[in-house]
Amino acid sequence: MKYVASLDKDNLPIYTMNTVQVYGHEKYLLLHEIDIAKAENMSSAELTCDVVCLLYDVTNPKSFEHCSKIYEQHFQDRQISCLVVGTKSEMAEVKQECELQPHEFCKRHRLSPPQFFQCVDKITTDVYHKLATMAAFPYLQDGLSSNSHVILKFSIGIAVLAVIAFSVYKYQKNSKN
Repeated sequence: MKYVASLDKDNLPIYTMNTVQVYGHEKYLLLHEIDIAKAENMSSAELTCDVVCLLYDVTNPKSFEHCSKIYEQHFQDRQISCLVVGTKSEMAEVKQECELQPHEFCKRHRLSPPQFFQCVDKITTDVYHKLATMAAFPYLQDGLSSNSHVILKFSIGIAVLAVIAFSVYKYQKNSKN
């Protein structure tokens, strides 16, 4: 990581790709970094994606404010999965100087709880797996979304209807005998 920090930022690629295992299947995860200075004026191509990852620095009290603004400006009304990630998680987390703290923000917007990423001693791959899974299966969310409430109620209704129908069948069968 010290090597990466020593590189000239103007010569770093804005895309990176790797394979990730998602439920036993190999998926390609293509990451595209968007500079925070250009985030206000993102092109439609940059807004067309399978999943959004909003990064903030847990040691910088002003960093999450950018994430919340970008989410509310570009992604709040879209059907795109979004993951909030706190970087430098091996260091002490500071309170963010914004209306909502990251966990509260995610709860209010029905997003998965913030994930944390560190890469000092070892690179954690959990975030990459979560992003790839969210991209491959956008309808899967942590907790129950409003759509899954409908599916759950429908499934329970069908199960109750099946029990009632079976009971009526057994009652009629026994009354004929």
